[in-house]
Amino acid sequence: MFKKLRYLPLLVMCVFSLILGVYSSTLYTNTFFILNKLRVYVQSILVIDEPLAICVNFTITNPSNVELKLIYFKPEIHLKNTKIPLEEPSFIKYPLGGELTIQPMCNVSILFSKRINPEFSQIFWQLYNENSDNEWFFNVFFSLKNVPLMELSTLQRYVYFVG
Repeated sequence: MFKKLRYLPLLVMCVFSLILGVYSSTLYTNTFFILNKLRVYVQSILVIDEPLAICVNFTITNPSNVELKLIYFKPEIHLKNTKIPLEEPSFIKYPLGGELTIQPMCNVSILFSKRINPEFSQIFWQLYNENSDNEWFFNVFFSLKNVPLMELSTLQRYVYFVG
């Protein structure tokens, strides 16, 4: 009887490590899916004359089944390969407890509006009023909470927009 029971701890350890391995690989797969499939899109761009400012409507898609919280959002804006300097602070930071919630399988829109540095206004108008279509390029940095296996994840996405 005791000879058969001596393999029981080994069997329990094998089953436990198998369950733990499947669980951790599922968490890693979900984290990779969220970080890889999260997208940022530009819906519209509006340039305001007085005072010279730019308003950009961004959309972030959450294709996962996890509710995410947006804490920090900072776009770098380029027009025709020229970086547009914005007045500081040129980011959106949501204070603790006031994070923007991105529901599972949903989109969220962010309206980013900042003044363009006055020293750059002449160059901006020259670039903006050229005859060709305006090619906008955005380098977007943002931080999220509630991503599995991560306390806080900071991501970077590149967005291209013609209009």
